[in-house]
Amino acid sequence: MSPDEIGKSDANGTSLPTTDSRQNSLKNIPSDEIEDQSQRLLKSIAVISATVSGSPWPSAEILQSYNDYDPTVAKALIEEYKAESSHRRELERARIMGSEARLHAAQRNSLILALIGILLAGWLSYLHVSDLFIVALVIMAIGGPSSATVLSRLLDRINK
Repeated sequence: MSPDEIGKSDANGTSLPTTDSRQNSLKNIPSDEIEDQSQRLLKSIAVISATVSGSPWPSAEILQSYNDYDPTVAKALIEEYKAESSHRRELERARIMGSEARLHAAQRNSLILALIGILLAGWLSYLHVSDLFIVALVIMAIGGPSSATVLSRLLDRINK
């Protein structure tokens, strides 16, 4: 509530509390009760602060306090954790299987390209194409892009 709203009426016509009325209402509460409430609040904050943990499982004391409140809460929390953990493992398994499938496809495709390159080199050899070109073709087919780059630089030096 802003200071401008104190002592005014709300949309329903109900008057909002004034600063004086709030102070008077606090005076009606015994100071022991205010101190008890503030002590309980401080203890609650201390308990919450002390229970921060790196473990995904709540401590036994916390589970017991949940069970004291509602006997089904602790079991529900454990079941939820087990379901979430199982789901996470399934996602990791799917990611690993997808990665493995991509690796297998890449290896298969590399083998196919190498075999095509070797067959092409054999056919070009039959047609009496330059031996240097055939050797370069086989090296590129088997070695892939990195060997093709090295080989092209080498051929540039030879042709100069």
